[in-house]
Amino acid sequence: MRKNILSKELILNLSKQIDINECWLRPVHTRPVIWISGRKFFLAKIVAHLWHGLDLEDEDKLGCHKCNNENCFNPEHIYSGTYSSNAIDMVIAGTHGQVKRKFCKLGHLLDGIKIRRNGLKERYCKTCQRIANIKYRGY
Repeated sequence: MRKNILSKELILNLSKQIDINECWLRPVHTRPVIWISGRKFFLAKIVAHLWHGLDLEDEDKLGCHKCNNENCFNPEHIYSGTYSSNAIDMVIAGTHGQVKRKFCKLGHLLDGIKIRRNGLKERYCKTCQRIANIKYRGY
């Protein structure tokens, strides 16, 4: 990979809109990407590489967002993280797909809360749990 094509100046000079939260947004409707040597990288990963030393070749590392705006590329809002840390951030922010779910796969309301051994809370369907208990006990 040629190092000379990537620079902080390149990122700083990209056309951008700045919103109320000081997020830097590209004037496109999808997550901003940059192509380097035939490979596509999300702009957040490039920012994490240039400002925070993230290795672009490490597939397990991501450019994660403190602001929970996946289109943002403000270096102050980006940090180097993993898929796991990104998922935890999404759950805390309420943007993870499983957090948004309201119904189980059979259409019942997710109306129960379990507390796991590690202290994490998990929602479940009380109706499906009752049915499973009846089948397990045999009555």
